[in-house]
Amino acid sequence: MIFICLSDLFGQGRHVYTFENLCREDSSIALCDGTTKIFLNARGTMHDVRPELKAFLDYVAGAKPENPFVQDLEEAVRKAKMNRKWRHEYMTLLMRDQENQEIGEERGRKEGRREGIRALIESFRSFAIPDEVIIGQLMQRYQMGREEAEAFVRQVI
Repeated sequence: MIFICLSDLFGQGRHVYTFENLCREDSSIALCDGTTKIFLNARGTMHDVRPELKAFLDYVAGAKPENPFVQDLEEAVRKAKMNRKWRHEYMTLLMRDQENQEIGEERGRKEGRREGIRALIESFRSFAIPDEVIIGQLMQRYQMGREEAEAFVRQVI
């Protein structure tokens, strides 16, 4: 797998970081499944790659292409952007990705709310506050109906 990054995830200034699967407990044992992960860092500062790769990474980072290969690549990107079918597929994927991100964020908010309610109930109970008072507090603080508040209180034992 190759990851092209606009920042240095590992903070060492390299342009290329290559990883293979090794056993955490004994680094002399390799998984040997042929999997290699390569992280290309467009913001590398070392002189650790060939000029062609450096030109590509500079292009990824936003520099004007000066290398013939990168100029050809930019032309191919320009043509792809002009292709209606490709643009439609790209926009469809982009919209799906945005929807999935929103779904994930919503799930995170709901889970965070549930955890907050659970912690509040446990805190109230640690002070021996009656369930009826806790239900009233949940209804007020979280703008929920009585049934929902009662259900939360029943869930936290």
